[in-house]
Amino acid sequence: MKTKLISCALVLGLGTALPAFGDAIGEQQNAPGPMEYLEVEGSIDRDAEQRNRAELVQAMANRLLNAGKQEQIQSLLLRQKGQVGQLLLREERARAEAEQLRLEREAARSNEQQEREEQEGAS
Repeated sequence: MKTKLISCALVLGLGTALPAFGDAIGEQQNAPGPMEYLEVEGSIDRDAEQRNRAELVQAMANRLLNAGKQEQIQSLLLRQKGQVGQLLLREERARAEAEQLRLEREAARSNEQQEREEQEGAS
C-alpha cells in the first residue's frame, strides 16, 4: 500500500512537471538577443544622419566594386572566347594542311606507281 501511494505521488508529480520541462527545451533558442531589449522612446538620435551617410557610401562602394568585378569577368570571358576561337581556327588550318599533305603524298605515290608500271611495261 505504501509503495502504491509513493508511486502514485511520483506519477502525479512527473505528470505536472513534464510539460514545464518540455516548454523549457527550446527556450534558449527563442530567447531574444541582447539588443532586442533596447527600447528607446522620445529621444533624438543625433548620429543617425551621419550613420545613414556612411551606410550609403559603403553601399555605393560595394556596388562599384561589384560592377568592377563584373566588368573584369566579362572582359576575361570575351578574351577567353577569342582565344578559343583562335585555337579552333588554328586546329582547322592544321587539319586542312594535314589533309592537303596527305593528298599530295597519295598523288606522288600514284605517280610513282604509274611510272613504275610504265617502266615495267616498256621493258
